[in-house]
Amino acid sequence: IQQQRFFRECRNVAEEAARAGGRVLLAHRYEPLEISHKERQQEVVTNVDRLSDTAICAILRRAFPHHTLVSEESETRQTASPYTWITRP
Repeated sequence: IQQQRFFRECRNVAEEAARAGGRVLLAHRYEPLEISHKERQQEVVTNVDRLSDTAICAILRRAFPHHTLVSEESETRQTASPYTWITRP
């Protein structure tokens, strides 16, 4: 039962983070994008991708500060936790 509660909390936080990232994307949908290249020149990232990623990661870090967080647009935060969040706005 305790594990079910934990996974329910994880799902709720994931939904909150996804909605927050989506709100950022929607808020900027009519604005011109600033496009830059990642380390691998074939891959591009926009300013809105980064803003969305920031919103998502902030929620995950606040809720689960000891979990590993792998983000496509920002730094990976490695921990000893058995739980890993992977974000891709």
